[in-house]
Amino acid sequence: MRAIVRRANGASNTGWRNIDDSANWVEMAWASGASTQFQLTVNGAAPVNLNGLLTSAYTVNTLRLGPQNTANNSTNAGATIYLDEVVVTSSTTIGPN
Repeated sequence: MRAIVRRANGASNTGWRNIDDSANWVEMAWASGASTQFQLTVNGAAPVNLNGLLTSAYTVNTLRLGPQNTANNSTNAGATIYLDEVVVTSSTTIGPN
């Protein structure tokens, strides 16, 4: 999985992180501002950071979760994912239970 963050003049994405068919814990921390940071944490591993993002013109109004199907990767076209819980917060990170 990876995250894509909209910012001034385009978007930035994290590198890919592996997940498997068992329970996975994913957390994203995002802020709107002139020079902010986005953080993606998967299964408690060291977070992936995108730094210096100009996101002051944006808010989170859409969250897309699911398999990616692109011209270069159609293997996930019929994939199914199961989400037990999705929590969105504008305060501090939550961390795994």
